[in-house]
Parts: sequence; C-alpha cells; structure tokens
Amino acid sequence: MPSGGKKKALEGMESEGPGVEDTSWKIQNDGKNDSDKTKEKRNKTNASGNKDVVRDLRKQTLSYALYHTNRKLTLEPKITVNARIVVVGASNVGISFLETLVFCSHLKFSNLTLISTHGLPGKKLLGTEQRKFLASDQSYNDKDHALMSLCSWVNVVVGRMTAIDRAAKHVVVSHEDIVLYDHLILCTGQQYQVPCPSGADIGQHLTNRDVEEGYRKQRYTDQVPRNHFTLNDEEDCLKAQIWIRNNAITTEGNVIVYGNTLDTYTTIEMLLHLGVKGSNIHLVQPPPTSNITCINNYLVESAVEHAMQAAGVTIHLDALLAQWNDGQDPDPIRSASFTTFTKPFKLPCSVFFSFCEKNVDYETFKAFNDACLVYDGRLVIDANFHTNDIAIRAAGSLTKYSSRYYSRDWSHRNFSSKEVGFQLAAAMLCLFDPTLEPVTEPPADLDRLIPTYKAAKIQGGILPGSYHYLHISKPAIPSPLEVQMAQPDFGTEIVTGKAKRGTYFRIHINDCKIVEAITCLSKEPFPTSNYIRLYGQHEQLLNNLCARFENKMIPDLYRAMSSSGSGRDELEQCAAWAGSGSSLAACRFSHYYIPWGMSDCRFWPDPLQGLQGSGRNQQSNIPWIARGRRPG
Repeated sequence: MPSGGKKKALEGMESEGPGVEDTSWKIQNDGKNDSDKTKEKRNKTNASGNKDVVRDLRKQTLSYALYHTNRKLTLEPKITVNARIVVVGASNVGISFLETLVFCSHLKFSNLTLISTHGLPGKKLLGTEQRKFLASDQSYNDKDHALMSLCSWVNVVVGRMTAIDRAAKHVVVSHEDIVLYDHLILCTGQQYQVPCPSGADIGQHLTNRDVEEGYRKQRYTDQVPRNHFTLNDEEDCLKAQIWIRNNAITTEGNVIVYGNTLDTYTTIEMLLHLGVKGSNIHLVQPPPTSNITCINNYLVESAVEHAMQAAGVTIHLDALLAQWNDGQDPDPIRSASFTTFTKPFKLPCSVFFSFCEKNVDYETFKAFNDACLVYDGRLVIDANFHTNDIAIRAAGSLTKYSSRYYSRDWSHRNFSSKEVGFQLAAAMLCLFDPTLEPVTEPPADLDRLIPTYKAAKIQGGILPGSYHYLHISKPAIPSPLEVQMAQPDFGTEIVTGKAKRGTYFRIHINDCKIVEAITCLSKEPFPTSNYIRLYGQHEQLLNNLCARFENKMIPDLYRAMSSSGSGRDELEQCAAWAGSGSSLAACRFSHYYIPWGMSDCRFWPDPLQGLQGSGRNQQSNIPWIARGRRPG
C-alpha cells in the first residue's frame, strides 16, 4: 500500500458462510498515529453502522430478471424480422402480444412500436402499496413489467391514435405525428366514459320511468368538470389521489362514487384508506342492466355491504344521474341530482367518481369509422382476428365477432386477456416463422366456428372492510351463481369459513373432478398466484381434496393450503406445473422471464428428465433448464 494512503476493505457483512471472521470494517491507516482506543471505537461504530445497512438491505425485496445463455443458443441463428408491427393500446392484450413476439427464441423483431396514451405500464406511480383504486385481472403487475422490460425491444410512442390511413398504411397520433405500419394491431380496449346527465328536473318529482330510455347511450359533449374522475389506468388514479390530497377531501366534502362495477368497491376502500370519512362517501348505483352482479356471490356481497355500512358509507340503489349543479355550469361539480323509481334526491359533491358501463373511446371510434372499418357497437373481427382490412387485426374487449358466426354472447371479453394476446401473436407468427408448417385452409364448415380459450377469467382486489378478494372461473357466458348450481352437472362445492369474518374460501369442482372456480375473501393477504394455478387441476393432485373434505378433515382451506402438511406440497406442485400441459412433477420454480428466447423456464430436480407435454421447443436431453414454452 502506498505511504500515507488509506484502504477500506469490507471483510464480511453478517455472512452465515464459513471462513468469515469479522463483520466490521477493517481500516488500515499508514502515516497517522491513532490510539488503540480510537481505533477500537471507530471499528465498533463502523460495525454497528454496517449491520444497520445490512438489515435495511434485507428488508428490501429486490427483483431480478434471469438471463440465461449457453453455447447452443449462442450459435443458433436468429431470423431478423423487419416488418413494421404497430400495436395501438397498452392493454393486457397488447402487452401479451408484444411479450410473445419479443421472447420468441429464434426470431428477432426489430421494428415493434407501441402507441399508448401514457406509454408502457408498470411505472409504480402509486408505489408498492397493495390497495389500488381499480380491480385487477392478475395478468401483469409492476414486477412482471419490470422483469419483461419491453422498453428494451419496443419503440414507444406516447399519444392517442386519431386517424388511420389504410391506403398509405400509417396511423396519425395526436393529429400530428405519423407512424407507418405493415401490420396494425388494435388493442385499445374499452374505458369508463363521462356519464351524460338525463336533464330531468327533480323539482318536478320525476322518476326513472319518466326518463327517456335512450339517454344512457348519449355521449357527454360538454367540458368535463375538474373534480370529475373516470379511472381507467394508473395515471388517472395518480391524478385523482393528488387532487384529493391537495383539496383536503380527506377531512371534509362529499365524495360520490357512481356505478355498480367491482371498481366502485375497490375505489371506496382506497378512499377509506386515504383517510376519507365513511360518512362523507356516497355509493350511487344505477339500475342494473343485467341480473348478474359484478361479484355474483350473495355471501361476499353481503359481507362487503355490511362492511360499508359499518364504515358509515351511504348506499343509494337504482339511481340515475339527472343533473349537475341543477343544470347550471357543471365546472366544478357542487351538487348532483338523481332520480329513482320512487323519489329523486340531491347530494352535495366535492369530487365525483364515475364507473358507468365501459365503452369505446369516441376518438378511437371516429378513427375506425373514418377508415371505413366495420363497426357494430364494437369493432367487428373474424375468427383469425382480422378486420375487413387484411393488414389490420384487433383483439380484446374492443372487438366482437362477425354476425355470420351467430355468437352474439361470445366475445374476447369472456376470456383471459393474456391468453387472447398470446393467441393473436401465435396467429401472426405463421407470417414470419419459416420453421412453422404452412397453415392449411380449414373446411368451409369449420370456418364458421369461433376459437375457444381455456385460461381462467380472474378478478380481484381489496374491498371495503379490508377484504382481500379473488375470484377465478372458467371462460363462460355470465349467469347467476344460483342458476349455475342448479344445473345437474354442476359438480361439488367445497366451502370453508364465513364471509363476514374474512375466512371465506370456496372451490367449485366440476363433475370431472377438475377445479373450475375459486373464490377467496380474507382479512389477511394470501398467495394469489398460487391459488390461480390451482385452476384446471384434478382434485387428486390436492391429495383427494373431495374425500378429505367429506370426511371433515379440512375445516379451513386457507390453513390446509399454507400449513407444512399435505396441502402445502400439493399447492406448490400445482403452482409450478399449472398450465404447462405436463404431468405433475416435483419442481419448485416457475415463471422467470428470460429474454432472447427463454421464458417460463422450469427448474428440474432430475437433470435427465425432459418435458413431457406437447410443444415445438421441447427436447429430450434438456439438462437443468427447459426451454421456453412461448410461442408453442
């Protein structure tokens, strides 16, 4: 060491491994005469400070993406695809589509573009807090977006699509910029819109029967009030949260939440969590358009309603928005009038949250209409995602199937958004992947069939009363739960706990002994991702769950799934293997994002064991890491 220099070496940081003698900073000082007491004091100070740093680091849960490469992958040629693929909308369908293309093992897409109002999601604008304004379908969370890092492969254009020129093959963004495309993918979805007041004068004691039936389909064209919020993404939620805190809504002022969707309940719970008094919150629910509620479970609904009443939240049923500020200038909203089937009422208002029925944004509709794309309430597509333009595809809740399929009740919103995006990408890979077999034209009769999807339909969130809610079900045409249970082939229902106590756990097992639906309502957080992977598994994989329940060996499903006994083993195995199409085996890790062709890798306990499912990327001599399933 040079004379007069200083060297600071970290010998160890509370390591549990062998060979570490000291956990303090050791300082060697040449050229200065410090006393032994000074050195000892300094070492103790550094040691205590170092331990505090280690404790802080251990408290933080860091997430890392796993990168893997080997000689075979290094020498494998990757085909570069230069086609200009433009995706409009950062919905879960669009993100799943881009994820599938980006992680294709032998193709490199060099010209992927995403047009989105707020860019890529997953910015953690609201922090890591569990409570959110909006419910979740569990397709992606902030951690998933961070691990994928789509910004490394996708060009992001921040703006709103305002026009499509099919002849020149370009999209106009925000009335100014032009984005060229070879293939255009429309995944804008549907959004909550500003409700249009009916204009009914409550001074004349009008009721819902006196209101024109078609007014609810009218579009609001006036200026949107500054204290009116429609929450469609995290950016909207952040603006609402900042506005509430800056305008002292937590201490005074009425908050009106208008709608009857699951997002109304999660928003009320978020408002209570932010400090808004329950007595200042009014839940106004319009008349239902269907006999199916957003939760579709009377026990859960009763528990949530009881929790809102206990918090002081006022609930108004079958109410239609009549006027803001008695028909005067609505900016800002100071009062809101409503009509019911009996008598109207009026509420003072400091902030108005609207969760009316979702619809396609008007500017998006106008772009479709001006481009002469067939639109019938929603964008019309065929079974292969094509619109009436061969270069334009669409997917998600934005779309509906053509009437020639005679499937008015079926659309993409009946299915998992993530699976729809994956199938959309798989349908397009035949245009770019030379290793795939050529697609033969289906017979004329089969061309009239719509595709079916198998992934679970999921919704969840934190409801009033701090209830953690999760519902998993198979894709189906919605019907009341009572009607489902009355069917002769319904199967078995396993229920433990009470909804109001926050211990409710329901599993529906069909007549083939397959887990078909799961509903959880708990006061405590639970491993959501594990429960999701139970869907579609046979009950024997859960150590004969039906027989054990009939023998009264399972008083609490939560405890059975989390204890060190049999329930935990089956759960871990099912979580690792659900959806892989393979037989059950003992593995412990799944769903790691591997860029450049490795995704959803599996860690095998036996180096000689290979994949047993059906997929194009499978090999018989895979050592420790199995190649990715996507695209299969």
